Amino acid sequence: MEFAATPPYNGTLAQYYVLPEDLCYKLPENVSLEDGALLEPLSVAVHIVRQTNIKHSASVVVFGAGPVGLLCCAVAKAHGASKIIAVDIQKSRLEFAKSFAATSIFEPGSGSAQEKAQRLIQENDLGFGADIAIDASGAAPAIQMGIH
Repeated sequence: MEFAATPPYNGTLAQYYVLPEDLCYKLPENVSLEDGALLEPLSVAVHIVRQTNIKHSASVVVFGAGPVGLLCCAVAKAHGASKIIAVDIQKSRLEFAKSFAATSIFEPGSGSAQEKAQRLIQENDLGFGADIAIDASGAAPAIQMGIH
């Protein structure tokens, strides 16, 4: 498997970039470039949520409110999740997540992973915890918090 932006394909932050033909896919006429650019991260989010075997009215916590995390929130919502909590350390990302697809947001702040997880559970009325935890951040503290 090969990806642009990883060796031996460097330089993808340039205005123009030449890719091997087998890494390029022609978009249908009815798909804009903007929509086409979202296909890859959306497919990642769909795959992640499908892996959870999400059930209708599930509670979902998504760690990371970046592009993939936001799309995970939207896909979870489309699958019928009743509570979707976006977790991030950037307030602006959380505010957008709330306006986009999250039913609530959580800024972890300080404390141990266990303390933050307990606060998340209590503030969002999650009983014994969320049904599903998704890490879209790649940050070790988020993973630790998700475990608790």
